[in-house]
This record gives sequence, structure tokens and C-alpha cells, in this order.
Amino acid sequence: MLPDPVRRIVEEIGSDTRSGAMPLAQRALDAYSLLSELSGGQATAEELHQHLEHVQPWMAAVINVSVMGREIAASGRWEDLGRLRDRLAAARQEVAHAAMTPLKGCGTLLTISYSTDVFEALRRLQRETPGLKVYVCESRPLREGVALAQALGKVSVNAELVADAAGPSIVPRCDAVVTGADSLLRDGQLVNKIGTLGLGLACVEFGVPFYALMEVLKVELVNHQILWEEESRDPGELSSEVKALNFYFERVPAKLVHSLVTDVGVMDTSSIMNRFKRAEDLIDFYVPGGPKPQP
Repeated sequence: MLPDPVRRIVEEIGSDTRSGAMPLAQRALDAYSLLSELSGGQATAEELHQHLEHVQPWMAAVINVSVMGREIAASGRWEDLGRLRDRLAAARQEVAHAAMTPLKGCGTLLTISYSTDVFEALRRLQRETPGLKVYVCESRPLREGVALAQALGKVSVNAELVADAAGPSIVPRCDAVVTGADSLLRDGQLVNKIGTLGLGLACVEFGVPFYALMEVLKVELVNHQILWEEESRDPGELSSEVKALNFYFERVPAKLVHSLVTDVGVMDTSSIMNRFKRAEDLIDFYVPGGPKPQP
């Protein structure tokens, strides 16, 4: 049985409707770190993994961190949790650095929701492009875009909030659309906040490049597949007066994405998929010399 403090972290991850994939993956790592202090048993680590792989089933980063945490526990090398934490903390800056290549010279951009990768990239781009203008789709129903626009304003980025429905009409004004990603599925589709698909379609129509920023931790592995289903959330977030379908996430076909900007660099979907297929591929990248997954 999981210790109560560890179980509470798992419950917090499962009930969190606002945080992105990477902050939730960090919380999953917190659960393993706490487990190492409280028990350190391999059997309990396996139980923790079984819980974590279901709490946010559409977020590959949470599942993959759990897989790596389980293998670290099985090896008894708990110190590797610290190495993994340091690498994940650095990954956001690596994504932002890689984004400067495709975004160089872009003066007007459009984004949606609140991606920490996008925030870091735009903050860095502002230093090179003082007149940078960013349109931010509000991202209904929880309006995470409002928080992103506020955060960008605090670092002197000229950010303007727009309604989600207006996003595709804003695309022709922009040099590029840049979003985050919650997962990259094995068939090449992105999973991201509802409204991303419409922006991708508009990019194709108007000839505007669409870049998705993400850590490779978000790649779905061949032996740890995401159990994707379109889940309608609390309809009261949209209306208490009529029936409502309230989807948080949607899939975006690979053909709509110009490039993936990752902590490995700027790559196409097939290259990412070929390099990162199994847990050992992620372990080799994030924890070199770390434990090898059990057969």
C-alpha cells in the first residue's frame, strides 16, 4: 500500500486540470522521491507506477517519468532520481534555445493555452526581437491563456488576448503559430489543448508555419501506449443552463505541424519517433548510464 503522503501526490496529479504535462511529470517524480524516503521498496514502486500511468492517461510525460522512476527503484539507484530531476529542469531551457532557430525574425506570433515551453521561448525571443507581438488565445473553459498573457506582460512581451474562435482569423497576421504539446502519439498526432487543431488547419490554409514545442519526454512509447479517449469534463464549466460537451484536449494530425521543437533540437515527427521508441531510449537521453528497463 502506498504511504499516505505519496498517495496524496498521486491524487493531486489526477485532479489537476490546469497544469501542463511537464509540471505534472515533475510532481510524479516528487512521488518517487518521497517514496524513496519513506519506504524504498520495489514492490511499492511498482504499485506507484500502476497508479500514475492512469491518473493522466493522455499525458505521456507523466507515464514516462513513472516508467523511469520504477526502473530507478528496481535498480536501487535512488540517486538517479536527482539526476533525472536536474535534466528535466534544464529541458525547458533547451527547448527554448532550439526555438530561436525557427522563430528568428518572427515579429508576430500566435499561441494558445499556457505552455511553459512556449513562455520560456517567447521570453528569450523578446530579447532578440524587442517589438515582438504575441496573440494569446484565451483557452476556454479554464482560460489558461489569460495567465500566459499576464506572465508575458511581466517580462515585457507585448501580449494580447483573443477569443479562441478568433484564433484562426488571426493566423494570417502572424509569422508563425507556436504551441506546446501534451503528448506525441505513435501515429504522429499531437495531443494538445482544444482549439489547437483549428489553428493548425488555418496555418495550412494561409501558409503560416506551425511549430509545436515539447520535451521528448512527451513521446508515446511503443510498450507504454496512451489510452486515448475523448473525455468530456464538467459541463458546468461551459453552462449550467443547457447540455454541454466540454473537451479539454484534441488530436492534431502530423501533416499540420511544420516542425517539432524539442530538447534534442528541431526535428520532424518521423525522426523523433525513430529515435525514441522505448523506455531505454528516454533513460539513455535523460539519465545516461542509468538503469536498463526490465524485460
